[in-house]
Amino acid sequence: MKIEKYDFNYNVSSKTWNCINAIDFTYHIGNFGYPALHLHTDYFEFTIIIKGAIENYTNNEKRFVDKGNLLVTLSNVDHYFIKKSDELYFINIICRNKVLKELSDFYGSDLEKLFKERVTFNLSEDLIYRVKSNIDYVNSSDDWEQCNSILRSTIIEMVNYIYLDSIKSNYNGDKWEITMNNLKQHEEFYTYNVNQLCEVLGYSRTQLNRLFMEKYGVPPHEYLIDLKMRYALSLLCYTDFSIAEITSQIGFKNQNQFNKLFKEKYNKNPLDYRKKR
Repeated sequence: MKIEKYDFNYNVSSKTWNCINAIDFTYHIGNFGYPALHLHTDYFEFTIIIKGAIENYTNNEKRFVDKGNLLVTLSNVDHYFIKKSDELYFINIICRNKVLKELSDFYGSDLEKLFKERVTFNLSEDLIYRVKSNIDYVNSSDDWEQCNSILRSTIIEMVNYIYLDSIKSNYNGDKWEITMNNLKQHEEFYTYNVNQLCEVLGYSRTQLNRLFMEKYGVPPHEYLIDLKMRYALSLLCYTDFSIAEITSQIGFKNQNQFNKLFKEKYNKNPLDYRKKR
């Protein structure tokens, strides 16, 4: 069977041709199989099955993927898929390869290896609803910059879910660590201070300080600050939130304090970092 080779530009709709070099994401919505054997030369794709099922063949390996599951197809692998249900509805989000490297650097983890090992991932109903809502909005908008940002945020949300799920599935730590890893899946966690963390985990400040020093080598306050700054960094890079909005989303009331801590960690204040990116 002949292999078709597609690059990122092949997937872009005509309405975004004028900005092709400035976008890293595009998408398709489908209700049909794609039986043509093809290879992605410079992009990877996330295929979310909203309704029905498909049978995917990657490098001749057959895999059944049904409703509620995500299929990740990397570049330089050949694949095709066929429809396996009367009704089918799926969403494809396509990303340039550099996005995978950026996300791997951010998480400090080889995401390509993770995607190769598991290929398919079960997503929560809430996450699928948010993905579908985002795509519905993008599909009705002609603002390519905003659409690119929304697709980027959607990918980050799915990668974050997958990454944390992979940690939990390979982890047999103490109950408090498992609880905390579960909390990290919710944006609210990044607003927590030490007192709130003590309350949720059921420890005094002294007890929690001892546990964190033993496990992470830093007290809870430093651990939370580091997480907040990394989360703020991702919001700066991958969303259009204002600095004031980001300050609020990481639980700071004082923007000057946020600017100071961010600059200490990344050697630039948040606004300058965003302009550079």
